[in-house]
Parts: sequence; structure tokens; C-alpha cells
Amino acid sequence: MMSNSDRIILLVAFVLAVFLWGYSKVEIMPNERTRTFTNIPVVLSGSSPEGYSTSLSTDSKVVSLNIKGPIDTVNNMTADDIKVTVNIDGVSEGESIKTLSRNNIKFSQEIQGIAVVKYPKVQLITKKLSKKTLAVAVSFLTQPPSGFVIGQYVAEPSAVEIEGMTEAVENVAYVQVSIDPNKKLEEETVLTLHAVDERGNQVTDVRILTPTATIRMVTLTTEVPMP
Repeated sequence: MMSNSDRIILLVAFVLAVFLWGYSKVEIMPNERTRTFTNIPVVLSGSSPEGYSTSLSTDSKVVSLNIKGPIDTVNNMTADDIKVTVNIDGVSEGESIKTLSRNNIKFSQEIQGIAVVKYPKVQLITKKLSKKTLAVAVSFLTQPPSGFVIGQYVAEPSAVEIEGMTEAVENVAYVQVSIDPNKKLEEETVLTLHAVDERGNQVTDVRILTPTATIRMVTLTTEVPMP
């Protein structure tokens, strides 16, 4: 027959076992985990003041986030489930540091019960835009066969304005439209303009304020009579 002291010892042992089991569930095998997601792109929304352009510093184009939540949820997540957006409405000229908040981060709709452990910072750079007016040049994709002379073409407008960061604008030598001289153009053909540097390489980080030109053929590509 079990004595009272034995019952007390058994009860204490049971309570201790329950406590140790609960401790192991919470501390040793928690139902939450924290995981770091890296290389998450930062997207800018909104618009800079007129005449200015805002960009992210090189180190701020992607961020890392420490996400805490239920083990199964966090384990099944990928970086594609996280969208980071920074609104640039009302920014001022110069450099500024912005600490992200929950409003800047969106998770896929089906993901629930997670949180960001620490919000990173991003650097915004706002610069005044430069403008420059350049003549429109007509370039040729191919050369005509031997014995032929390329026809004459007129671009309208004959000059356009470009806009961008000062360094990029200064890098543009001219604006061009490319055609095949061996093909007859329609009476008036509208083509897209491209900004080009002195080496003939396309410059993509400027904006051509009039992005197209109407090309009119003055004379055809013709064969030169043999002497």
C-alpha cells in the first residue's frame, strides 16, 4: 500500500515531468523560427518633384529581412513572397536615409502570422535633371549593294530635347533613327529615336522628350550608271 509520502513524491515527479515537457516544447523545440531572406529588390513608387530624379544607392537596391513566424509558414516562404516598395513623393534634393516600416513590406496574401524582426534602412539620392537639345541623325542598318548610292532622308523634328542625370546627358553625342536604305519607306514613316554616345553605343538612362520622329525619303537609293 502506497504511503502519503510516496503519493507526494509521485505527485511532485508528475508535476516536474509536465513542466520539463512544456519547457522542451517551448525552448528546445519552439513552434516559431526566424529566417533571413536576402536580395529582395526594392521598388520605388510615386514620383520625384518635376525636374528631379530619385534613385536608390547601389547598396540599397536590394535588402535582407529577418522574418519570424510559425515554423511551417517561414520554411515554405521564398523571397518572391516578399515585396518591398518605397514611396518617393515629396522627396527633397540630395541624399536621405529612410528606415523601412511595415507599410513598405507586403507579403503574399496567403501568408499570415509573421513579422519582421528588424527593419533595414535604404538610401535615396535625388538629383536635379539636366536637359540638352540634339540633332536627329539618320543612320543605316545596312549598306546598299556595290554600285548604288544611298538616298536622302529628312527627319521631323530635326532636333529633340533629352533629359536625365547630368553625367548621362553629357554622355549623349546625338539622337538617331535607324533605317534600311534598301527598302522603300512609306510616304511618312514614324520611327523610335535612340540616344547614342560618341562610340555609337545606345544610352538608355536618359529620356528623349519627343521619342519618335517622322522620316521622309527625299530621294531613292539608286544605281550609279557605269562610265
